[in-house]
Amino acid sequence: MADKTEAGRREVPVHSSIRALITRLRDNPSQDGYLISTTADNKCDERSTALGKKFGRLKTELGFDERWVFHSIRKTVATLFEQAECPENIAADILGH
Repeated sequence: MADKTEAGRREVPVHSSIRALITRLRDNPSQDGYLISTTADNKCDERSTALGKKFGRLKTELGFDERWVFHSIRKTVATLFEQAECPENIAADILGH
């Protein structure tokens, strides 16, 4: 798969509580080459809608309600980086744009 920018490929730290899951997903790659597979692409060949729906179903199954959306979780991670005094450039590299 090709990335539009260098930011599309980056190293992201993995929490120890999900390391086994991530390792299993990485070691048994999906046919589309992504860590989280989706089969639906939209007319612009983007995976975001299908991936967003898959994320929504997963978080609901885990007991999170509609208050918890991808960007609220992303914002929480950004806040945790800030509170931990993580350098902004490192946090930005991990979170992406």
